[in-house]
Amino acid sequence: MRGALYHTAGKPSSIAGGNAVAQYSASCPHSRIDFRRGRYIIVRCTKAKRVFYEKRLKNTQLSLITQQQKGSGMATIYKTPKKQVNPTTGKWETVCDADGNPIMLSKWRTVIFDHTGKRKMYTLGTHKAAAQKQADMLELREREIKNGIRPKPEAEAEAKPKKAAHPFEEVIGEYMAWGRTQGGRRGAPWDNEHADKKERELSFWHRALELKDIADAVDILPKVEKVCQTLFEAGNCGKTVSNRVQHLKSLFYWCKKRKYLNDNPLAELGKFDTAPTFVRRAMTLEEYDALMRSCADHRRLLYEVAACSGIRENEPRQLEPRHLNQKLCSIRIERDVDKGRKERIQPIPAALMERLTDFVASGEARELYKRLYHNQGERPERKEPPRNPLLYVPSNPATALKKDLEAAGIPYETEEGRLDFHALRTAYINFLIDVGANPKTTQSLARHATLEMTMNVYGRAREDNRREAVEALGKMLAIGANAKAGQEAADHGQQNYQQSTNNFDAEKFLNEITLDEVEGYLKNN
Repeated sequence: MRGALYHTAGKPSSIAGGNAVAQYSASCPHSRIDFRRGRYIIVRCTKAKRVFYEKRLKNTQLSLITQQQKGSGMATIYKTPKKQVNPTTGKWETVCDADGNPIMLSKWRTVIFDHTGKRKMYTLGTHKAAAQKQADMLELREREIKNGIRPKPEAEAEAKPKKAAHPFEEVIGEYMAWGRTQGGRRGAPWDNEHADKKERELSFWHRALELKDIADAVDILPKVEKVCQTLFEAGNCGKTVSNRVQHLKSLFYWCKKRKYLNDNPLAELGKFDTAPTFVRRAMTLEEYDALMRSCADHRRLLYEVAACSGIRENEPRQLEPRHLNQKLCSIRIERDVDKGRKERIQPIPAALMERLTDFVASGEARELYKRLYHNQGERPERKEPPRNPLLYVPSNPATALKKDLEAAGIPYETEEGRLDFHALRTAYINFLIDVGANPKTTQSLARHATLEMTMNVYGRAREDNRREAVEALGKMLAIGANAKAGQEAADHGQQNYQQSTNNFDAEKFLNEITLDEVEGYLKNN
């Protein structure tokens, strides 16, 4: 009978778990298990298969002997008591019945040591016999892995067939197509500027790493580290290198979600020092007035909008006259333009709204753009000028501002920090603080998610404000006046004491005082 257990006498074995041994012989159509010389062997099979199954059954025999010694199975199963939080003490306590006996959970559990020696706990079913059988199979599996009969899980993963080839260039194309459709926050598409920058960065990594297939990125970490070292040697700061690596990390994270990679190859890449190499200082009111008097009218209007609304450097190019709301006296920033991908209504002063309305009516912004594109000539990579711009924004606002600062006699960089176009946003937030806006209002106008960003990153403690605050505190506490009044009071008291001492007549005092007054004084003191 194929697949049965036999002793030398030919009778079936009664050892518990014999079916586990019998199933091994079932894979060989012309085999039988016999018990010879103290072990189970397979007969009627090829020599190669006989050696293989003999190794298997030798270890299985040990498991069966252990099972026979225990009687009911190899693994031990148990139940744990039910626990719940005591509302009075707030601690976990065992739930008991009316007789004080603990109430056990319905499911059985077992603890097994795997092939690495690690202790593992498994939750089984509610039926005891089925749970015992499941625990025995888990124990047997770990024994087979430990003795080399069954391959290790890592070896099983390596033995799996390789996935289909995915060229790295095609994967980048899929990633870019996904990003332009739904890669942004809340499922919004990337804006054109972000998508173009990401495409340039991924092309750089494609050339630097020389990847042909996405599967080649499994061991790419050393190459990425060498490229980062090269970028640092070229003079790039930590923040720049970190931003460039982040584009590659995002691609690998997307590949992991798409099952192109099992893990992110750059998960173990260390962090870079992203501390800023320079600090932006807050422009003072005197510097702002000097800048407004020395720059051209169209750039003055751009600086005024930046200083009165806190718009970021990339946002003025996207503004059009339709974004002005004269009733609310505000500028509407669309969702695709805002950094947080939310539509914003940014209030501005009424005087600035009048100036913007007059500037749009004059058509000066369109004429300036036409003149700029005509002077620079046609370039294949250059985009078309804005059709209906609200403001004229130079090709490099930071450079234009630097020239205007020089013309106004304002230092570009001091010990407190540097002035660039984004520093106008810093000035906007600090101007709001100076005029007395409360922190929550300042955070809302700055379009920040947290107050910490508003106060700790953009807020500045100016030296003149610190001095004014300390002087105001001194006046409130009347430090000088109190000290002068206290000194005058002390001098007056000392003078009165000295005068009373000089006028005191001891002989007259002793003659006038009575014995009763002396006894009363001694009694009270």
